[in-house]
Amino acid sequence: MIKSIKIGSIEIKILMAVLFLTAIELKAQHDYDNQSVIYSKNANLGLGTNTPSSFGTDSPTLDLRGQRTQRTGSILGQSSDLSIGWKIGRADDSSLPNGMVIGTLDSAPINFQTGGNNTRFTIDNIGNVGIGTINPNMKLHIKNPSGGAAIGIERGNKIWRFDIEDTGNKLFLSNTSNPGNLLFTYTNDGKFGIGTTAPDSKLTVKGKIHAEEVKIDLSVPAPDYVFKKEYDLPTLEEVQHYIQEKGHLPNIPSAKIMETKGVDLGIMNMKLLEKIEELTLYAIAQEKQLKKQQYINKTLENRLEKIEALLIKE
Repeated sequence: MIKSIKIGSIEIKILMAVLFLTAIELKAQHDYDNQSVIYSKNANLGLGTNTPSSFGTDSPTLDLRGQRTQRTGSILGQSSDLSIGWKIGRADDSSLPNGMVIGTLDSAPINFQTGGNNTRFTIDNIGNVGIGTINPNMKLHIKNPSGGAAIGIERGNKIWRFDIEDTGNKLFLSNTSNPGNLLFTYTNDGKFGIGTTAPDSKLTVKGKIHAEEVKIDLSVPAPDYVFKKEYDLPTLEEVQHYIQEKGHLPNIPSAKIMETKGVDLGIMNMKLLEKIEELTLYAIAQEKQLKKQQYINKTLENRLEKIEALLIKE
C-alpha cells in the first residue's frame, strides 16, 4: 500500500511537473498570441502589436508588425483550396526580394484599377507591363493613349511628347514649348521625316542640313561613257540650237521641273559630270584646232618673211 502510495506520489509529482511545463508553454503561447491578435487604438488597427501606429492624421491605419527583424507584416489572400492567391509584404533579408513585394501566388496578372472596374495598369505573369491593355505582349505595351501622347518626359517646365497617330500609322516627337512644331515623324512603312509630317522617302527633311560629309551610293552609272569612241558627242552648234529651242542644256532637267520635283543629288551630280566631261572633249578639240591654226599661222608667217626678204633684195 505504501509502495502504491509512493508510486502514486511519484506519478502525482510527474503529473504536476507536466502540468507546470504545459502551463509555461501555454503562457509562452499566450504571450506570443498576445502579439498576434488585433488591437484597436484611436481607430487604428494593429496586428502583431498592441500599439498600432497611424499614417497621417485623419485616416485610420492598419499596422502590421512582423515577428522577426527586417521583416514587416504581410497580407495574404488565398482560395479555400489554395489554388489561387495574392500577397503584399516587404522584406530586407536574403530569403525574399529586397523591398516591397506585391504579387500573385499563381499565374494571374496584377491589375490596378480606378473608377470602378476600369483597369489602367497591368503586369502579367512574365513581367510584361500594359497601360490601357490587360494583354501586354511586350515589356511595355501602351494602347490607345489619351490624346495620342504615349510618353511624356518633363523637365524645366517643358514636356517632350511621343505621340501616335489615331490610325497607328505615324509616330511623332514634339515639345510643349512649340506644340505646333512636330520635330520628327516616323511612319509604319519606314519613312522618317524631320520638319514634316508627310515624309515621302526613307529620310525627308524640310529645312537645312549641316553635315561634315555626305556619301551617296549611285543609282546610275558614272559618265565615263563620254570618253568612249562610240559616244555621240553633239557639236557645239547642236548644243547651241538645243539651248535656243529648250532653254536649258541637253540631258539636264529644266528649272521648272527642278523647282517642282526637286533634285536627285546622285543623278544630278552624274549629269553635271557628264557635261564636264563633254566640255573637256570640247576643250581638247579646240586645243587641237588652236595648235593647228598656230602651225598654219607660223607657216604663213615664215613664207611672208621670205617674200619680204626677196622684195628687199630686188
